[in-house]
Amino acid sequence: DASFTQFIFPQGITTIPQSAFASCYFKTMVIPDSVTKIDYNAFINADFNKVILGSGVLSIGAEAFKSSHGEIDLSRATKLESIGYRAFANTEITSIILPGSVKSIGSEIFFGCEKLTVLGIPFISTSPNSNSYSTNCFGAIFNSRAESFTQEKYIPKSLKTVIITADSV
Repeated sequence: DASFTQFIFPQGITTIPQSAFASCYFKTMVIPDSVTKIDYNAFINADFNKVILGSGVLSIGAEAFKSSHGEIDLSRATKLESIGYRAFANTEITSIILPGSVKSIGSEIFFGCEKLTVLGIPFISTSPNSNSYSTNCFGAIFNSRAESFTQEKYIPKSLKTVIITADSV
């Protein structure tokens, strides 16, 4: 339950490790561009005003921000490729834009996000190795299999606006 106002990261840090900031309180954190991975539970139950991900982040681990309180800014994370299971579950986010670089998403990443009204997602229309739809393809939400996609991925009922950020195929 520590309360921090400033973090200074070591030069060249590449990973925010498991549970590194679990249950911490802080105002704003800027993740350095050298960080490529945010590990499992890194910010679980954290209370913050804002976390800004750096441009080098490639993956966000399972439950990385689960049950945290605060804004999560992905606007600089233009290389982000994968988001793990329940990465943002039970947060109070109201708006989040996933960059067009995202190619894989775990199930239930927005489980319990009952305040989420705006979601930006890339339009991934086919799986990388075939011309068929896969469970990792956001494009499936707009076809006849939308019901099963919604059940697997969990889309909050509060969602009012979906923004297509790019076509990754």
